[in-house]
Amino acid sequence: MIETRVLAGEAVTPWLEQVAALRIVVFRDWPYLYQGDPDYEARYLARYARSPGSVFVLALDAGAVVGASTGMPLDEEDNMRLTGLSMSPHSAEQGALQSGALQSGVIRRWFQ
Repeated sequence: MIETRVLAGEAVTPWLEQVAALRIVVFRDWPYLYQGDPDYEARYLARYARSPGSVFVLALDAGAVVGASTGMPLDEEDNMRLTGLSMSPHSAEQGALQSGALQSGVIRRWFQ
């Protein structure tokens, strides 16, 4: 029977090695064709343990990770910091106002 667990912050630490191994197996196939590097995966996933806002949703079969979904706040993501993008709702709303999307109703519901 598959069990699911939702973990955040430091609580993900005991699962990092299993999630890293799963990522290597899953991303080996099409369309990623990633050869995998356990050292890289360990460094990459360690960020989730350092982030109190991170989340792991794990699917476990007899205690082994057979599925995983991960997430963290965008403002903690390295790529977002490098691009200089702001993820604050205020910044997004300003961009929507400039583009006319807010007035057209496309984004209005998101801010209400």
